[in-house]
Amino acid sequence: MNTYNVVTMKGDRLKMPPVKNFHVLMEFPWLPDFAKWLLKVVEAEELWFEVRQAELFAQNFPHLVTFPDPQLHDCALAVVSALQDQEMMDGEADDAFVYAIDFSFCKARGFETEFILLKELGFFTVFENFYRTAIPKSIDRCLVKIVFHRVAYHHLDEEGKLSANSPGILYMPKAEAEAKAEWWRAQ
Repeated sequence: MNTYNVVTMKGDRLKMPPVKNFHVLMEFPWLPDFAKWLLKVVEAEELWFEVRQAELFAQNFPHLVTFPDPQLHDCALAVVSALQDQEMMDGEADDAFVYAIDFSFCKARGFETEFILLKELGFFTVFENFYRTAIPKSIDRCLVKIVFHRVAYHHLDEEGKLSANSPGILYMPKAEAEAKAEWWRAQ
């Protein structure tokens, strides 16, 4: 039985459906690479603002004018904070453990759009049935434009309003996520 669900869109940003115990599996970032990863996130966010301020941007991408400005850095910190909280609760300090993370931090802070953008930019890759943090080899204006265009294309209708046609986020009930995380840690 497939328990994965897909995110839907409502309002100004992606909103998660009303699901209790909304969890994702995520691999804890390796400590030495965390600073590099976070710097790349900041770089991607800065490139977005540069691209958006470009003179030809509104002419070439009119549908992105209404797309909300992302807060990629804040979302990345929220994800890492959730991972570190989970690691402390488990009392373990292994660099590559998979954890069942309560995804309410994304819902409460409105970071659903940012999470999908980070995934599309390559900061979160899907491995088996969990997310693994990754450092993209390069981030440039062209890539940022393409990713934002692609995400906006899936999220915005012709009038610039957010639609329900969004890419998914892998999530599952808490018990299933914890069981899968435990299985991965035993490997």
